[in-house]
Amino acid sequence: MYGVGRREALKGDLELDEFLESVRSDVEISPEYLRHRSIRCFGSEDDRQIRRWRAYDCIYAELRHGGETFLLSGGIWYRVAKNFVDEIERAVSAIPETKVVLPRYRWEAEEDYNRRAKKESAGELALMDQKNILHGGGRSRIEFCDLYSRSRVMVHVKRDGGSSVLSHLFNQGLVSAEAFIQDAEFREKVNKKLPATHKIGATHRRPRPDRFEVAFAIAGKTRDRLALPFFSKVSLRHVARRLGAIGYRVTLTNIPPESASDADE
Repeated sequence: MYGVGRREALKGDLELDEFLESVRSDVEISPEYLRHRSIRCFGSEDDRQIRRWRAYDCIYAELRHGGETFLLSGGIWYRVAKNFVDEIERAVSAIPETKVVLPRYRWEAEEDYNRRAKKESAGELALMDQKNILHGGGRSRIEFCDLYSRSRVMVHVKRDGGSSVLSHLFNQGLVSAEAFIQDAEFREKVNKKLPATHKIGATHRRPRPDRFEVAFAIAGKTRDRLALPFFSKVSLRHVARRLGAIGYRVTLTNIPPESASDADE
């Protein structure tokens, strides 16, 4: 919720355009104003306020000035060394796209998109979204992936939602892929949740990682190449290196939004 009125409509996600629409026309938007304006989060079940942030803390920005790169994240400005920026950009731009065919994004919830992707894949994709696997002791849960293809691709899907959200996605893919290769018990648990058409086979044998792909598919806001936040790129570079060292293929794909013309086709 962007406003202070309790009856204001709740939003499912933070969008800058919607926030700006909530600002009165006679108000000058300044850093000081954004530091005093609140963004509130409410629980979906009991409708109670869970957390509150300063609007300033919810803004992510990347600026180039005087040949240097400056980042605003979590309310803090960072200056990043140019050689480090270049290194990260080269590493991320070298990651190929997956060959798995995914439908365009209709701005639906992630679980709805995943169900539709599975339905429209003509049997190529198995739905694994929210099929968490209890593993590792205690209440530890691992999601194998959101969609798993017959061609052995673990597809992790996420809406473009900022640095922390995407970094969590990449690390989630790393944890799952490492457990899959290293732990026969985990593979057995995964196999039990897969349909017969997608079963792994002999789960007691360590699979060859080069036969599998870890695909990160992000529903972006444009049809252009993904514009990931810099800190997410740092996380992705780290995860891609780790997975590559194990032997996995790693891919990064933009899921473009569906336009009105697409829907008419």
